[in-house]
Amino acid sequence: MVARSPSEAELIQQCPQGSSAAFRDLYRRYERQVQATLAQLCGADGWDDLGQEVFVRDWKRFPKFRQSCV
Repeated sequence: MVARSPSEAELIQQCPQGSSAAFRDLYRRYERQVQATLAQLCGADGWDDLGQEVFVRDWKRFPKFRQSCV
């Protein structure tokens, strides 16, 4: 039996409880989209550090995340 991947909403609900595995899955799902957007905004040289900062800030803010938004 093949295990199904959790939905985005399920992962988001797990992150405020400190699930680093859920956050890692979200990171993997959206890393390329965030990088592509930042590369367009900042150029090829500026997106890497900024991309990491985006995800670090998200991780730090998840405990305050309002579940009603999901």
